[in-house]
Amino acid sequence: LPAQDPSLSVLGSYREGTYNQGAAEIVAHDPQTQRLFVVNGAKRSVDILDLRNPMQITRLGSLAIPASAGVAANSVAVRNGVVAVAVEADPKTNPGSVAFFSSDGTFLKALTVGALPDMITFTPDGTKV
Repeated sequence: LPAQDPSLSVLGSYREGTYNQGAAEIVAHDPQTQRLFVVNGAKRSVDILDLRNPMQITRLGSLAIPASAGVAANSVAVRNGVVAVAVEADPKTNPGSVAFFSSDGTFLKALTVGALPDMITFTPDGTKV
């Protein structure tokens, strides 16, 4: 039997106000809290969006990346209630860091890594990034 084409429709959207400046670059979903963590390229940060009602997505705030961790969020991943953010240093050739947060946005710690971490992901078992 021929496969049927899927039917897709938009349930909702979120507009930050920035256009054509790389605003929403990387998105990570936390199924436990129904939050989206979105790398905001224009603000060099990570926005926290409430997705419990996808027809009315709202911004809850942003992750407060400490200045000691770096200057720009480049990537985000979520696993088991932990949010990991790849953070670029200034200058970007200096060692960057990975900043860890709980899914409620509380800063946990930052670890120094190589220059310009540009992508982050958890291992399948969630024990390493």
